[in-house]
Amino acid sequence: MKKIILGLLAAIAVVLVGAVVYVSMNLNGLIVDGVETFGPEVTKTDVQLGSSSVSIFSGKGSLDDLVIGNPKGYKAPIALELGSLRVALDLESVTTDTIHIYSIDVVEPAITYEPGGSAGSNLKQLERNANSSARSSRSSGGDSGPKVIIDRLTIRDGSINIVTPLSEEGITTPMPLIEITDIGKKKGGASAEEVMKLVMEKVASQASLASAGPLSNLKAPLQGVTEGVTEGVGGVGDTVKGLFGK
Repeated sequence: MKKIILGLLAAIAVVLVGAVVYVSMNLNGLIVDGVETFGPEVTKTDVQLGSSSVSIFSGKGSLDDLVIGNPKGYKAPIALELGSLRVALDLESVTTDTIHIYSIDVVEPAITYEPGGSAGSNLKQLERNANSSARSSRSSGGDSGPKVIIDRLTIRDGSINIVTPLSEEGITTPMPLIEITDIGKKKGGASAEEVMKLVMEKVASQASLASAGPLSNLKAPLQGVTEGVTEGVGGVGDTVKGLFGK
């Protein structure tokens, strides 16, 4: 009997070691597959990750060429091109239910801000999509993947391309620094949907603030035109004004 128990323990140990080795050796492929599998479920758009190069020894590396498509109803094909995401994570947590990420540093992202639609902008729509996905997951009792704790996430040196029907080439303006700390820490981990919602909430808010000046400058020369149209054709002028907010 003792030999049987020892044999079972040895078999379990071999399986566990094998699982750890498999995850370690295939870490970057698993990261790419995970992003491209769960990303679209959260954003309701296309999500593509070019490559992952996280070291299995240090837990540091980068995710390159992450692209998030624009929601339906918006003109531009892409909402966010995140370029290079520098990451540092606790490798021992990769095989657990809660992955601990020390830092994510998004450098020089290209963000498209397109006002309009029922959400107010394409970025707010992405936030809504993530929130809807989170609610759906909670109500069904489902789990779309491991939880994460992120000590620090920054988005820096980015640019915003403002797209409106009256500016075909768009207007470019700098993206303010975004820094979020202790994501998921209080509750023992956050879902992918919750992280996406939080990040998009910050991005949408900062993009809206940064775009207010350029949109105001674009709106000013057209103010007289829209007022004239309002007087002459009623609600058409209000529709034009609505493209730029109140």
